[in-house]
Amino acid sequence: GGVGVTLFLGYIACALACNGMGILAIFVFFGGELLYAILATQIIKKYWKKWRVKGNEVN
Repeated sequence: GGVGVTLFLGYIACALACNGMGILAIFVFFGGELLYAILATQIIKKYWKKWRVKGNEVN
């Protein structure tokens, strides 16, 4: 998310300053953001047709 981007930059800085643990933190954090993005995409795909049909009925 928006806050995620800011924290992500912080994790990059930590990875540069620290050792492999900082890099690991990036993958864990980015994996979480990616998971939310995938879930959101699946939900949108699932309901997009229903929303389109409702929109056409209104028009």
